[in-house]
Amino acid sequence: MSCRGRKLDINQYKISRIALIEKSAQRNGPRKAIYSPDGSFYKGQWENDLKQGAGTQGTPLYRYVGYWKNNKRHGNGICTMLNEETGHDILYDGEWRNGKPWGFGIRKYTDGGYYRGDWKNGQRQGTGQMWYPNDDYYAGTWSNGQRDGYGIFVYSNGNRYEGQWEDDMKQGKGKLFNFNKGLVLNGLWDKGLFKCGEVRNIAFRQAAINPTAYPIPVVSNFSSIPCCFVNNKIYYWIKISRYTDSNYLELVIRKG
Repeated sequence: MSCRGRKLDINQYKISRIALIEKSAQRNGPRKAIYSPDGSFYKGQWENDLKQGAGTQGTPLYRYVGYWKNNKRHGNGICTMLNEETGHDILYDGEWRNGKPWGFGIRKYTDGGYYRGDWKNGQRQGTGQMWYPNDDYYAGTWSNGQRDGYGIFVYSNGNRYEGQWEDDMKQGKGKLFNFNKGLVLNGLWDKGLFKCGEVRNIAFRQAAINPTAYPIPVVSNFSSIPCCFVNNKIYYWIKISRYTDSNYLELVIRKG
């Protein structure tokens, strides 16, 4: 019995010894740069062989400086891309979760675009501002990386849309201010197209860059065919004069 007991003690000692060696071999605490065969490296905090805490990860093209959790980018961090002229250009500066932009952050795109706002699961989500490379600008809500909800879009030529969006397109109630033509389109939109509402001149139509040749006519006789019913008001189809110099073949005006 004593021999068997001694053999059991030896086995337990071997198991404990192996566990101790494995534990000591694990990376814990701060470590110097550790390089991988693909040329990437990591320098920073470790816990149980996982990146945990503050650290820097680099590849031949990209570099991340920030916080980690369970081997993933998590917390505040900055991701940059190598630029042979300037050194490194910032791609994203903000909050991360599970390795993806999540929370508030600033993203600079390689085409010159710039976004400042909320993120979720690596996509624009919530409230944010977007500066486009062609000088367009949007401020409003986002969903799954697209304009969705209420927002204001300012075109590079000065025209402006204020209203609802869905899947990156005008959808629902909104106003388009066409300062080049001196017009305002106010009504309902569907997949980016003006479907139902009213068109009127803005107060300073003649000051527009390219105003309509004639003011929008006052229509007294309405069509008897209703277009839609919105907010307890009926909208009717009307045909506009060919002298309005407009691209719209027919419009809808609200019947009082």
